[in-house]
Amino acid sequence: MGSGGRSHRGGHGWRKNVKTNHYFVLALVAAGFVQVTACSSEFTSCADSRTCANPSGGIGGGGSDAGGTSAGGEPIAVGGAAGESEGGATASGTAGEGGASGSESLAGASGEGGAAGAVGCSLGEQRSCAEGGLRGSCAAGIQTCTADHLWGDCSIQPKIKDSCVAGNDDTCNGVVNEGCPCVQGQTRPCSDGGYVGKCAAGKQTCGANATWGACSIAPAAADTCVLGNNDNCSGPPNEGCLCIEGVTTKDCGVCQDGKQTCTNGKTAQYGACTGGSAMKTYYLDADGDGHAVNVSTTVCGPAPAHYITGPVDDCYDLNKDAFPGQTKYFTVQRGDGSFDYNCINGEEAFYKIGDQNGCAACAADCSCATLGVISTAYACGVQFGTGSCYGDPNCSLHGVAGPTQACH
Repeated sequence: MGSGGRSHRGGHGWRKNVKTNHYFVLALVAAGFVQVTACSSEFTSCADSRTCANPSGGIGGGGSDAGGTSAGGEPIAVGGAAGESEGGATASGTAGEGGASGSESLAGASGEGGAAGAVGCSLGEQRSCAEGGLRGSCAAGIQTCTADHLWGDCSIQPKIKDSCVAGNDDTCNGVVNEGCPCVQGQTRPCSDGGYVGKCAAGKQTCGANATWGACSIAPAAADTCVLGNNDNCSGPPNEGCLCIEGVTTKDCGVCQDGKQTCTNGKTAQYGACTGGSAMKTYYLDADGDGHAVNVSTTVCGPAPAHYITGPVDDCYDLNKDAFPGQTKYFTVQRGDGSFDYNCINGEEAFYKIGDQNGCAACAADCSCATLGVISTAYACGVQFGTGSCYGDPNCSLHGVAGPTQACH
């Protein structure tokens, strides 16, 4: 047949058969069994094209009048009656003019000058489940191509949950050890498990049952009473202690100003009292002259106001000038009628009998020729007279007011 000719075997029946097979092929394409890529440049859609072809030689691989375009224009029927094309192969395997025999598989028959293509899988073909996108334990399984040219189930099926062996992904979802509290053989500090005290420095190991094992440092039965001790590895430190040994102190002594230190925290025993003071007795010094009377108080700590430790020798505590050893003389009584300012239990006068006082006789020039002498013991606080020379008249001796008797 010439390059411009076309075989017409089957007449209209051929066209009908081709038309029917055309729709069958389109159905295969829609179902995903056949891949159709690009149409030839002279057509805009595979739906109405008669030369739609897979470049690698899929179903109806298009022949031409010159060895590439289908003479009939329709796709070659799959498994039907022999179609005719110039340079194409029939789906049933009968060679067309200038063509090679095709294949009865869904790999597709070649058209004029086309080669067989690959779609789906071949019956009995195998591949690893990893190639099918499965992960974890399933990736090591095998898939086998079924009679409908689809990949069958993986020989290793996913499990409901992963095991807690390190790296396990039995659920085959790509997440290892999903839902495991810990992974077998994994370790962590005991502090992560809530342990405190000395146990916090230990380690825990995850066991076969996916639970954390015991801490490598075992807790003690109880804490000691050394500051900060937590040997039982739970709760606050020094549990069960009534005092902290060497740290806790309490006041002691009669004045409660001493200190005792804890020696046994479990029984609250304390050592000897150190630094405590005794009570002291203080005496009243109401006038603040540094001499007290025999009115006392016994207290701890400093003396109360107006109290001193002594001496207790004041004879009159309402006058600060009255105290033993006073050397001054006073012309007024101390407050109780007495002039006993120096606490000698009596009064001592400043002016005594025989002491000089004033003038007894005058000279011609009106100076005192003879000094006067006290001849009377004057009482304390009494003023007494004395003699004095006057120049007018005639330098005579006159009596004048003298001093006041002072006492202590």
